Amino acid sequence: MKLRRFTKNKKQKQIIIGAIIAIVLVIGGITLYRSFAFYEEHASFNVLKGRVPEFYNDVTFALVVDGKTAEEIPKKSDNYAVEVKCDKGNGIWKQDIWGVEVTELEEKTIKCNIEFITLEENKVINFDYTGKEEIISLPKGKYRLEVWGAQGATKGANQTEKEQQGGLGGYSVGEYTTNEGKLLYINVGGKGSEHKDSNGNALAGYNGGGTGSTPELLHGGGATHIALVSGLLSTLKEKNNDILIVAGGGGANGEKGINSDTNKYPFGGSGGGAQGGDGINSDKGWPTRFYGTGATQESGGNNTDNTSYGKGDFGLGSDFYNNGYSGAGGGGGYYGGGGSNRNHAGAGGGSGYIGNSLLTSKEMWCYNCEKNEDENSKTNSTTNVSNEAKSQYAKQGDGYAKITYLGNIN
Repeated sequence: MKLRRFTKNKKQKQIIIGAIIAIVLVIGGITLYRSFAFYEEHASFNVLKGRVPEFYNDVTFALVVDGKTAEEIPKKSDNYAVEVKCDKGNGIWKQDIWGVEVTELEEKTIKCNIEFITLEENKVINFDYTGKEEIISLPKGKYRLEVWGAQGATKGANQTEKEQQGGLGGYSVGEYTTNEGKLLYINVGGKGSEHKDSNGNALAGYNGGGTGSTPELLHGGGATHIALVSGLLSTLKEKNNDILIVAGGGGANGEKGINSDTNKYPFGGSGGGAQGGDGINSDKGWPTRFYGTGATQESGGNNTDNTSYGKGDFGLGSDFYNNGYSGAGGGGGYYGGGGSNRNHAGAGGGSGYIGNSLLTSKEMWCYNCEKNEDENSKTNSTTNVSNEAKSQYAKQGDGYAKITYLGNIN
């Protein structure tokens, strides 16, 4: 009798255990399917071979080919560059699976635009300032990379329109060749603002602009860079070999206008080149320590000890001297420019960078700066200035980037 009970209980236990295992396998299978599901008949086209970490019914994709809405993804080819832009997450195009991968989803409902760009010789892909990182998937080929840094804040109290200049962004160019599909990460620098946001925070230029000592004005311009890894320039010190090219941002102007004795404006130093430009003192006889100095290939500007890799220094003000003066923020760059110590002086510009061995036919341009003939930091001086992104010109306003397809490789 006891033996029968034991046998019966054992069978019941086996059935229960078997049912549990079956349920686990089913749930695991569903999870695996959801984790690597290939979408079909999504959005406005028939087949999207997109892979996401979780399956979402509310993911919406819009497909564009050469600026026109399309119904189907083009067949796999080395003739397409692809950008994916999602409103609440990050999307990248994977050349190997010829599909989209969406990560870091913030909500279940997201929208992603997938744009295919047909590559032909001298095709230019433009990147304006957006305030966030952009990612492009490039097939094997040869490309020209061009970047412009952003200008530092220019408008100060009692300044005329002519005085609202200075702190210009630099220009860097080089050629990059890849034998396989690559993702490039582009961060375009933002101009240093003369204002603060609704919460009273400083609006320094995106990608490394230094903050002024008051949040209302005097913030440095951000750098523009292209890299093989994701992240703002200031986060890539330990991934230096993955940085392809950098254009330095300009330091912010000082607040005060021209001084009649020296005939100088307190301009911020321009960014770019092997060494960013120094800021200018407007008042006669002031010691050089009041203006921010430009960054180099090895270090930031020297006005304070706070300058960090990829990020402009902050301006020092009344907390340091207890005199009510406000300092300007340095420009972002490979290394950041130094901040100024008084509102009569401009901040330093950030340095550019073309030292990566993957980059060829490379050089940098900056406004009225010193020349450098070294292959890995070649620098030219220019007095050409434009609000538009022009080759060999210093840049006013926000930064910019261009990638030009130069042709396929065998």
